[in-house]
Amino acid sequence: ERPVPRFDKAVEEYLAWKKRVARYRTYLKASYCTKPLVAKFGNRKLTSISVNDVLDYQSERAKESPRQPGKPRKDGKVFIVGRTVKPATVNRELATLRELCNFWHRQGVRIDNPVSKIKFQEEDADIFHVLTYEEEAAYLAKANQPLKDIALIMLQTAMRPEEVYHLTKKSVNFVQNYIQVERGKTKAARRRIYMTPQVREILKARHEKLDSPYLFPRDGDMTKPMVKVNAGHYGALVRMNKGKKEIVKFRLYDLRHTAATRLAQAGTDLVTLAA
Repeated sequence: ERPVPRFDKAVEEYLAWKKRVARYRTYLKASYCTKPLVAKFGNRKLTSISVNDVLDYQSERAKESPRQPGKPRKDGKVFIVGRTVKPATVNRELATLRELCNFWHRQGVRIDNPVSKIKFQEEDADIFHVLTYEEEAAYLAKANQPLKDIALIMLQTAMRPEEVYHLTKKSVNFVQNYIQVERGKTKAARRRIYMTPQVREILKARHEKLDSPYLFPRDGDMTKPMVKVNAGHYGALVRMNKGKKEIVKFRLYDLRHTAATRLAQAGTDLVTLAA
């Protein structure tokens, strides 16, 4: 039987284990999910967290609106982009807390897992938005770089956002006109995608201009790929909806859904589309 650790120390050992046994992206997700948990329970003993504490956390997180800074304007002011914490996000955090408690139970800590008695929130996981061509034009007109290039590539290739972020100069074959996706969440994700003229033009310009192995390098470190463009995406949505009565909302991932839907509508058979 092991002594009960403080929550922040319990998280450190859990993440060290997670890094050893899981895929790197799975470890990263666990790392992100534990940050708000540590902010809430960090200085408490692991076993002191009750069902009511978890319910309070679930309720408080659902009401939060994380604010992300946008890019500075010419006058020096910075737009603040607000969005509500989604039920799926809260559910992933609670699932991580549940796994954390189970991990420490296996290590010999006597703990009654409080998350096992909690009902997770309902998610709208199956609902996605397919952009019209008018919405696409309005969005791209308000998107800054590199978001604009990433969005166009997703709309014309149905690639995942992280697949675009990790594109390297070696993964693009301009002679035979294809992109080789070398990594992905599934085995089928490693595939060859042929380029449209516009995608070819975007990638060729970046290939020639950037002194980096990545076509979408990280700000401040050209040796690594960028992480995400979520702040830019929400900023573009705010700008395209400004002054309009009907608000258009969609996730960045919906650009991939839009591309796949358009392929199906154009007559692509489902076997080819799935592959």
